[in-house]
Amino acid sequence: MVSFDVILHCLCGYWAPLNITAVNSDGSDASIWPGHYPSGMVQYTPDGYYSVIAAPNDTDSTLRPKGLVQGVPPIGDDANWATVGKYSMAKAGTYSLSNITAGHGHGGRDGLTFEMSAPTLTATNPQDVGSSNHLTFTFSDNCKSVVLVEGRGTVPWKLYYDKLPKVKIFADEE
Repeated sequence: MVSFDVILHCLCGYWAPLNITAVNSDGSDASIWPGHYPSGMVQYTPDGYYSVIAAPNDTDSTLRPKGLVQGVPPIGDDANWATVGKYSMAKAGTYSLSNITAGHGHGGRDGLTFEMSAPTLTATNPQDVGSSNHLTFTFSDNCKSVVLVEGRGTVPWKLYYDKLPKVKIFADEE
């Protein structure tokens, strides 16, 4: 049995996406809405809440979905910004964990796996509200990295994330 402290240590905090893969049954790359290298963050709290913001890659135009133009300050017409909106998403809700299996290294952290059910309470896409994501988490590197598998119809997605470090917020903090 894995302690709740270990589970919360691994899960809670902010996560940055590295890569998303999806492979069709014939082995070809599946098209995915945010592109394979999205920007954004995911936050999990110890109180059972999550929030997600995902957008097309905002630093490297070659990694964005084709035909998408982003600029700072905002450029383009309404049609361009509709495309940006099409490839962006924000949502939040609650989560619960099940099928928890201890890992092997770092006090059970490396290889720690569990399933998450995450109902959506609010979202930029109203159709997402009331839906629930079902994810399988597998942690590595002392809980600094995680791979999530999410079923989306017949093509499951694999999402790769790195945990963001805590930042110093007080000048006197050591």
